[in-house]
Amino acid sequence: MKKIALFVVLLFTIFLLGCTSDLPPEPGDIGGPIGEAIGYYRGYGPHFDVFDDNKQIFFLEENVFNLPPEQDSLNLGIDVKQENGFIYKYGYFYTDAGWEIFQFPEKTISGSNWIKNDASTSLKISTADITPGENYVVSYSCKKYDDIWKCGCSSTSGTCNQWMLQTYLYRNVELPPEPIPPGSVITTRVYISPNGELLRQGNDVNLYVSLDSTKDILKDIGDLRVRIVGPDGTEGWVKLDKFGDVDCNVCEGEGCYKQFICHLSYGTKYTPSSLGEYLIDFGKDEDFPEWMQVNTGRFKIVTDGFFKEMLIEEDIGNFKFRNSDGWYDSNGFGLYASYRNDDTYISVNINSYSWIFQSFDRIKNSPDYDVVELNGNLLYVKEVEIYSQYYTPVTDRIEVVWLSGNKLIRMYINGNNLDVEEFIEAYLEKH
Repeated sequence: MKKIALFVVLLFTIFLLGCTSDLPPEPGDIGGPIGEAIGYYRGYGPHFDVFDDNKQIFFLEENVFNLPPEQDSLNLGIDVKQENGFIYKYGYFYTDAGWEIFQFPEKTISGSNWIKNDASTSLKISTADITPGENYVVSYSCKKYDDIWKCGCSSTSGTCNQWMLQTYLYRNVELPPEPIPPGSVITTRVYISPNGELLRQGNDVNLYVSLDSTKDILKDIGDLRVRIVGPDGTEGWVKLDKFGDVDCNVCEGEGCYKQFICHLSYGTKYTPSSLGEYLIDFGKDEDFPEWMQVNTGRFKIVTDGFFKEMLIEEDIGNFKFRNSDGWYDSNGFGLYASYRNDDTYISVNINSYSWIFQSFDRIKNSPDYDVVELNGNLLYVKEVEIYSQYYTPVTDRIEVVWLSGNKLIRMYINGNNLDVEEFIEAYLEKH
């Protein structure tokens, strides 16, 4: 009898291992925060499946919120649907302080981080935490094609394993928004990047131009050049390479739900000659038609020491340093670094924007944060609980915040091993 019972347990164990081994690989680190009007969204995947006739799989119930000033929150409905696909149970939405995590409530497969076919949730987002204008939310979904996992692919031959990105517009208005005058409807948008990135001296800069149009006119565009204005005001022109042919989403039949839109992109590498800010455009004398909107680019070259002064770009204990990034605007700058061990992921955001003191005051006055003292430093800590497969609450995420001079340090710790005191102490010693 014992042999039979042991055999049954063995079969069940093999079954579980077989189920979990046929799941997608865990997603990589989420990209750094998105600069204002970045447009091209470099490093993020589209909200449709390029291997399934560009079928949309990532939806927002609403993508425009015209709210009165006294309304303090908005409800963002999120839905990810991919038949025979696997949806990662975590997603992120973007705030002034960086990426905030959320979780889909559906049951995962065999205690993994993956949900089959369909996942949806509704987020209550504080309007005090986001800036009026375009805002962002990401999710991650995978499906096998020819026995290979395809996750967030930009094209059938392009980059994969990317977080899918959706955008929504938040307006803070007392009156209805003005209508668009007849005859001036924007049908074509051009985005130049990088836009608002801090980049290291000595590295090549990847220049991109992305064109989206609801008219089938992009095939007529040939060679493309951009003007670069350096820190000292000198101008130069750079010729860009075309990345493939025009790609159009064609919508047919009564069940059509996709907007007709065509996409074309260009890019090349550029080597800056000095430190400082560079501007990218098509030339000040260029006369664009009223139906075309052009979003220019900009980036700032800084020394490697600038990053090392703010971030720890090396392993801390058993946490491996993964990557770092930087961004800026007229109100200040921010830096980002990520770390990971076998079962825990940590992201660190360091911001010096003008709004950090107001943001820190909200945190200090929020009942969601506990005050913890570590080595004589006051930290504000928020724990996020989820329910395990056995319906018991477990701490899944910790947020740690403190103010150091004119810098706001914010850590997000996600995973199973939340014993990270050594890691926090390393950044306390630096800030």
